Amino acid sequence: MILEGEFKGYKLNGQGRQIKIDSYYVGSFKDGLKNGNGTLTFIGNSSSFTGNWVNDKLVAECLGQLAEKVKNPASVVFDYIQSSKP
Repeated sequence: MILEGEFKGYKLNGQGRQIKIDSYYVGSFKDGLKNGNGTLTFIGNSSSFTGNWVNDKLVAECLGQLAEKVKNPASVVFDYIQSSKP
């Protein structure tokens, strides 16, 4: 994994980029976790999704849209939170 962007200590804080073998994320981070608006792009099929993240998890209301864009959604597992919870 490659991390680029604004760091506080050894963790991404602010705007940054996280690059993995099969995907990359560009957006906001807090304490090294995805937080706020960001775009996740899958390299294999060039699908991308822009949504809101809280503590490295997609907000639940965005998951349906993501599943439509991913070729094999069963291969992508996301923890999520309900968007109505604080």
